[in-house]
Amino acid sequence: MRIYAIFLLNLCLVAPVWGGTISGSIHGTLSVSNSPYVVTGDLLINAGDTLRIEPHCQLFFEEATTFKVQGVLLAQGTATDSIYFSSNKSPQNPGDWQGIYFDKPANKSYLSYVVISYASTGITFDSTDSEIKHSCIKFNTNGIDCSAGAQPLIESNQIIHNGNSGIRVTSSSPRIIANKIFYNALEGFDSAIIFNWSSGGLLLQNQIAQNGNSGVDCDNDSNPDIINNTIIDNSGYGISLSYSSPRIINNLVSNNQYGICNEEGSPSISYNDVWQNSQGDFWGCPDSVGVKVTVNSRGDSADVFYNIQVAPALVNEDGLDFTPTSSSHLIDAGDPTNPGEIQVSGDAPDIGAIEYSGTVPVELATFQFDGSKLVWSTATEKNNLGFEVQRSVTGVSEDFQTIGFVKGQGTKTSPTFYSFIDSKVRSGKYYYRLKQIDFNGEFRYSWTVEALYHQAGNYRLYKNYPNPFNSSTIITFELAQEDIVSYIIYDLNGREVRRLMIQKNFSPGTHQIGWNGRNNKGEQLPSGTYFGQLRTPHFVKTNKLLLVK
Repeated sequence: MRIYAIFLLNLCLVAPVWGGTISGSIHGTLSVSNSPYVVTGDLLINAGDTLRIEPHCQLFFEEATTFKVQGVLLAQGTATDSIYFSSNKSPQNPGDWQGIYFDKPANKSYLSYVVISYASTGITFDSTDSEIKHSCIKFNTNGIDCSAGAQPLIESNQIIHNGNSGIRVTSSSPRIIANKIFYNALEGFDSAIIFNWSSGGLLLQNQIAQNGNSGVDCDNDSNPDIINNTIIDNSGYGISLSYSSPRIINNLVSNNQYGICNEEGSPSISYNDVWQNSQGDFWGCPDSVGVKVTVNSRGDSADVFYNIQVAPALVNEDGLDFTPTSSSHLIDAGDPTNPGEIQVSGDAPDIGAIEYSGTVPVELATFQFDGSKLVWSTATEKNNLGFEVQRSVTGVSEDFQTIGFVKGQGTKTSPTFYSFIDSKVRSGKYYYRLKQIDFNGEFRYSWTVEALYHQAGNYRLYKNYPNPFNSSTIITFELAQEDIVSYIIYDLNGREVRRLMIQKNFSPGTHQIGWNGRNNKGEQLPSGTYFGQLRTPHFVKTNKLLLVK
């Protein structure tokens, strides 16, 4: 499933009509009017220079190129117009290019609403206090590195699907706040977040879930403050400590292989909920941690440090919605001195990354695709304005777009059933989720469902003629409506050999294009079997092309 989503993402994000090429020293402004840009050699912002990148710009990097920043980078997109940094290869793979490297700049850079993908390390902060917010770091070998005393602010980002690690911290003290850190370290030996070699800083209100290996590692005298995080369903340790003594306060550590494990350190562990970790909740922790001798402010059994071991009662753990329900034992169970200085809605901070707002969320009972429409049901509802229906062709969170709205029932204690027909799709695979919205504007997302639509009439890719062919062949296709079309030819190994069309607009009806058997460089290809893929937002089809020389 994840491989398929990556393939779709490739075709959707790397199919612009190419603009200018850039390399070398750069400053001034990269304008969206000249985007996308192909980076053919290393880019460098020299010390004393500033580069501004306008919203919706796209930069595609050739193999092994690096974007080095010694001056100031201002890459500030918007919620609707992100700035993209990615690989220019097709298909794309983690490690295609080297990523953005902040090389000991004297001044701070600011990145927001950017997407960085398919690099060896998406972004490296070396001796800098620069900031990245509201961005997505995905499909890199490593997501973010902090080194040599760096103190960056990493806030409200999605750090997802990075093969070896999400964030690596070496001799640095970053502020890592309110990020979603999912599906990292599934292909490597590192963990979602690693603090190493006398690192510190702050890890606050992050959601760290479904990563390979550990959620958080602290090694070699690394002592960050780990406060109000949700660390769930990671395949190794929730929090692993080796010769380190951080403060661990107000965290939910649940359903990992191990909970909190300590080797040769003296950590402070208090006001956490460590629950149902399959191989044990506490290992090697200081005396009295996990030994129930008292009760907390809610009356739950606790150790002398007010750590509890109870079911957290979340809205939808499988769907990555870690909001506490009204019955959750996390509510007001945190350290009343509020060491993370978070915004508190009750008498004390809640345990975990998400503070309960006081509104009982809608309890979504079912959500699925039945072959022709989306159907879902709720067990109960309170203050439910309704549901935005969102669709994506990749399944990646930031790619979802709202396509409709279904009115809710306000407050209701009995089950309610809903359905929605997406009339603007044709054949192909799509992903859907619901954004449930309360009357006060608060919202939460459902889990994602997959929908496979069969080919509808009037969208067709015909057999090319002649086939086999020698000097040229004609490809014919039919569109049911005005649409954006791409047609790319691949060899038997799945490598792109020719782009005949990239996101070109066509009217409804039948159209023809020709291919002369040459590649993107104009070179004659050898005899053999090739595959041509026609893609629109509503239709995907592949045909076989037999070239005989």
